[in-house]
This record gives sequence, C-alpha cells and structure tokens, in this order.
Amino acid sequence: MGQHQWRAAADRFRQASEQARKEAREGELHGAGIMLEQFLASPEGEALKDLLRASGRHVIFHEDPPEGGHAFVTVLLPDGLFESQEAAGMWMAYAKQEDIPQPHLRPLTAREAVDAFASDDRHHPLDIVKFLREQADDIADSAPGSDE
Repeated sequence: MGQHQWRAAADRFRQASEQARKEAREGELHGAGIMLEQFLASPEGEALKDLLRASGRHVIFHEDPPEGGHAFVTVLLPDGLFESQEAAGMWMAYAKQEDIPQPHLRPLTAREAVDAFASDDRHHPLDIVKFLREQADDIADSAPGSDE
C-alpha cells in the first residue's frame, strides 16, 4: 500500500464520518419533534398555552432575516405552532398603516418547528422543551403581582 491508497482510505473515513453525523442529527431532530408533540399535548404544555393566551404573548423559536420586505417567524401561539410571514424592513417606517399586510399564518408540525429552532446552530434540537419552560418562566415572572 502506498500514499495514494492511504489518501483514498482517509477520504472514505471522512465520508463515513460525515454520514454518521448526518444520521445522528436526523435522529436528534426526529426525537425532538416527538418530544415537542408530547410536551404540547401534556398538562404542562396545556398550561403553557393557557399562559400564552392569558398574557397575550407568544414564543418565537426562530426568525429569518427580512428578505424582499418579509420575514418568516416560527412561533408558538396559544393555538399551536405556526410559521408567520410578516411584513418587515425599513419600508414599513414610511408606509401607511393600511398598506402594511397582516401576517399570514401557516400551521407547522412539531418537526418543522424543531427544524427552525435548531436551524442556526444556536440551539440543540433536544433543548426545545427546556427552552419552552424557560420562556414560560419568564412570562410567568412578568405577571402582575409576581414581585416575590
């Protein structure tokens, strides 16, 4: 065996390693989607949605930068998971209020929400429920009379 075979073998190792990383990531995303579905259907998830409803708040999982005058936002509302296409950008500062379109909501699956949550590598997919609990705690802490 010579250096050419060693380099070819090194390439095969790299390809196998990359494939293993992709499969592991896919497994994490799939598992996190199931975990999110179960959480939202649980009493804890129902309590979170009730908190969102009562507070008038929402939880943003991910926001794509504005492009072409619109932004795409992945969000948990009291009624479930959605992608919101919203007007965005400097043009809104100069537009008449009636010329700014209302957000367009598209329902999302739990897996789509997880994909968005983990898309920028700031969040690990399996941290999505922890993230929701932290957001719920922050909202609850802001309730009137929560000064303790």
